[in-house]
Amino acid sequence: MFLTTLLSLALISLGSNLSARTPTDDDPAEQARFRKQSGANLRQLVIAMHNYHNDYNCMPPHAIYDKAGKKPLLSWRVAILPYLEPHRDMDALYKRFKLDEPWDSPNNKALIKDMPKFFAMPGVKDEPGMTHYQVFTMPLTLPAGKTGKYMPMFSLSKKQVDPGATHRSGWHQQYHLPR
Repeated sequence: MFLTTLLSLALISLGSNLSARTPTDDDPAEQARFRKQSGANLRQLVIAMHNYHNDYNCMPPHAIYDKAGKKPLLSWRVAILPYLEPHRDMDALYKRFKLDEPWDSPNNKALIKDMPKFFAMPGVKDEPGMTHYQVFTMPLTLPAGKTGKYMPMFSLSKKQVDPGATHRSGWHQQYHLPR
């Protein structure tokens, strides 16, 4: 429970810190609307992660791996789909993914257009299916789940902090920062 609470605080804190930077509109009323929607998106993601934790007694892994546990195939975002509202719609989307295929397989790539609204940043104009919500893992983070991988550190891409940067990915794609 400590980890989920810590994760919740991190996501909400990140949402508050970037909320003034995300809108493309200079109208204060629009900016307020974007901040409110961004906070609602982050709350839904946190609730989904809490519910995942309740079922598996661990945080969602940063990626869905192949059977050998070596190659990341799909993003953590796909893993939490059944826990997002409305459950019936998100669970149906989850079941359309081929979890043993990479994100860019013909089946999974066709689902890019079905990105849930929770992964989009209000006020950010972007290509369909792109998100700025990212997770980062490293040896200093806590071990997560049954995979033995590291607990994800959920964050928003640099683009949300620095609008000139380009770190973003397809919502169902496991993303690695360039070196």
